[in-house]
Amino acid sequence: ARLAIAGRFGANAVESAPPQRTKDRYPIVVDASASREGLQCALRSVEPEGIVASAGGHLEATVPLPLHEMWVRGLTLTIAPGPLGTTVAAVLDWVSASRVRPELVTSEVANFDDAPRILAEPSLKPVLARPPIHGAGHWRLPAAPETKPT
Repeated sequence: ARLAIAGRFGANAVESAPPQRTKDRYPIVVDASASREGLQCALRSVEPEGIVASAGGHLEATVPLPLHEMWVRGLTLTIAPGPLGTTVAAVLDWVSASRVRPELVTSEVANFDDAPRILAEPSLKPVLARPPIHGAGHWRLPAAPETKPT
């Protein structure tokens, strides 16, 4: 399901064991594999002076990187789930202005109090809604639908 959604947004989404590198090279490559092979494939599949964003959550203590090759090709590598702290306000403004449509990737909206149950179950992209925190700004999540106990 995730690859189909990524494809609708224009990504060339590939589900397979990572090759040494993809046939084509891209200006931006996102690695969400959480594997050393996937990250190395991403680094070798980006165009010179390209950007690789790794959001895969690598849990190994060390992951070998082709640093010389990266330096020669002028690559930029970011490793993080995303710069939420510095960009969340702008993203929420885009959502409020309907410039982005998160419902295209949201699998469900649930009450924040149900987080332990929701996050323990397999789900594509749940959104947890709660009442606004005092002073948190003008943007608010849509009301969560009522959940029925299972």
